[in-house]
Amino acid sequence: MKTTLTIALCCLLNTVFAQQSTKSIQVTVSDTIEVLAHHISVLIEFKDTTGGEDYSAERQSDFTGQYAEVTKMLNKYGVPWKTAGESMGGMFGQMMGGKQPLNIIADFTSLEQFDGTLDMLHRIKYVQTAELNNTVDDGKVDKTRLYDKLLKQARKKADMLAKLAGKKTGDIQQIIEPAGTTAAGSSDPAAGLGAFYSQMLGASGMTGQKRPDHKVSVPGSISITYYLVD
Repeated sequence: MKTTLTIALCCLLNTVFAQQSTKSIQVTVSDTIEVLAHHISVLIEFKDTTGGEDYSAERQSDFTGQYAEVTKMLNKYGVPWKTAGESMGGMFGQMMGGKQPLNIIADFTSLEQFDGTLDMLHRIKYVQTAELNNTVDDGKVDKTRLYDKLLKQARKKADMLAKLAGKKTGDIQQIIEPAGTTAAGSSDPAAGLGAFYSQMLGASGMTGQKRPDHKVSVPGSISITYYLVD
């Protein structure tokens, strides 16, 4: 009889401790880090601005020579490129190709490449450039700093909520990273203009911005469940 009571008491205590150990609190936090762009998309156009706003002035209309110079230079320095029509395709390709089908979208893959090559491009007559977008490839981003920020924020938030409930936070029970919270990369070199318009239309997951420092904000979010202890 005594043995039976002892076993029953142990089972009861184990059940109580198991129930207590499953008490938990879940928090979700979000933040961003800034990283240098992996892709700097630039539109290269050929225009003769002679005469300014005097549209009656005679202007150069054949830019095949300049186009050859530009593409030769881009190839020499390993800069992926496409014509605007090829890069965009369809209606947007026709719009951006416009009356000048030689317009180019160049995808610079480093700041050094961008600075060095762009300066030389500007020395070619009739060449004009416009920066379109800065993007990152999600798989190339070191997110150690981002996760460190998120973990610290989550612990701080959980500690505050637990304290208000008269409890303390214990070890981490579970970490979940919601899908679709990080930057999606550009898989197509020279797709900058397409990404630019897709982003405007809300049809792209690519994280891209146009900033003077060529940095991109990479977002992140995690949900962490902590054990609660008395």
